[in-house]
Amino acid sequence: MSVKLELPRIESAGLSDVGIRRSHNQDSYAELVASTEEQWRKQGHIFVVADGMGAHAVGELASKKAAEIIPHIYAKHAELGPAQALYRAFQEANQVIFQMGSQNLGFSGMGTTATALVLHPTGAWIGHVGDTRVYRIRGGKIEQLTFDHSLRWEVARRRGLDPDKVTDVASNAIVRSLGPEATVQVDIEGPHPIQPGDIYVLCSDGLSGLVSDAEIGAIASSLGVQEAVKFLVALANLRGGPDNITVLLVRVRSYESPHDMAREAWWQRLWRAWQRQTLAVRLALSSIPLALVCLLCVSVLFLSADSRANMWALVLGAASFLAAAGLMGFSWYLAHQGETVPETAGEPGQADLIVRPGRVYRQASCAPSASLLERLAQVQRHLQELVNEAGWHYPKESYQRFQNESQCWLQQRNLNEAFRAQLQAIHILADTARQHQKRQEVFLPNWNGD
Repeated sequence: MSVKLELPRIESAGLSDVGIRRSHNQDSYAELVASTEEQWRKQGHIFVVADGMGAHAVGELASKKAAEIIPHIYAKHAELGPAQALYRAFQEANQVIFQMGSQNLGFSGMGTTATALVLHPTGAWIGHVGDTRVYRIRGGKIEQLTFDHSLRWEVARRRGLDPDKVTDVASNAIVRSLGPEATVQVDIEGPHPIQPGDIYVLCSDGLSGLVSDAEIGAIASSLGVQEAVKFLVALANLRGGPDNITVLLVRVRSYESPHDMAREAWWQRLWRAWQRQTLAVRLALSSIPLALVCLLCVSVLFLSADSRANMWALVLGAASFLAAAGLMGFSWYLAHQGETVPETAGEPGQADLIVRPGRVYRQASCAPSASLLERLAQVQRHLQELVNEAGWHYPKESYQRFQNESQCWLQQRNLNEAFRAQLQAIHILADTARQHQKRQEVFLPNWNGD
């Protein structure tokens, strides 16, 4: 049965900033938004953030190539499904960057992180290499949907700790990226269910390293997408801005599932539910009928006096038991290891595609709270002192209006509106400080020829 899909209404905004202490921006981002119902059905919307590594010209080129190639190749192979299309896009980007680094001595070791979010009729899919991140904000919580491919996160995983608790390992040591090697393992995860009101944040570590998850979630939830990306970049710069900062924010205003459950027959709903399951779950469910056959055969053995029937029941029961046990064991293995689907044999430089169910790696409350308001108040006081001492001009009337609004909402105990007004006031001061701050270049190229 053909179901007409309405294009979801989304709002998106992106901003990439060089930061305070760098003169070159090695970050890149891209978005390819479906403009027709046919494009939405086939490929959905794709958003990409990349953070280059190496000397500035090298890192810039690597991240730019990733941001160009991934959406293009994804759209080219979209008919294969989001997982396969993302996989091919990342592999081709890796090959192009690797070849550039291999053929030019000055580009040796060039690489980039890359994270892609696909909003698709089947759900949200993620392709990921490195420590750029995807967050989802829903119901007052911010959830990290990507696993950082950093030494700190790997050590934390082995120790069974929160990565923030691991302090004896450098936070910026990346263990996986596009470009340095001929092959790369890409995390492909999904589908995550999409709901109207969801907010997705893609960002480089220039933001996530300086602004907490709770702050990112609260700011993205309280402001419009354009205001939010500007404020998040400004906040990271206020805290030193030692790295490039990139933020890409997507808000889902409306979303229609491709399968209208109310219009489908029960067998269609059952088939849709079966299709959404992973291979591990399908195998586990397939073992149930075999287990029932085994129980039936055992019943025959106890109730029948016919030796011939008992012999066949024994053989059939044993075969059913072994098959059911095998399916359950294999499903347990797949659930813990991921599902491996080998790529076409003979394609050089490609590892196996591993598709894992969408997972939340950690989460935090991002609803405005008294403690969050106090942290922002400290930022505001610091900014106020800085601006006043320097004698910088700023729109004082607008600033005071937002200040008064924040206090009024606080008296009414409306933390959401108080937080929103406070953000507006801080943004005025932050813009003023940003316009007057001087950059401090500390980047040292590590390749011959600048």
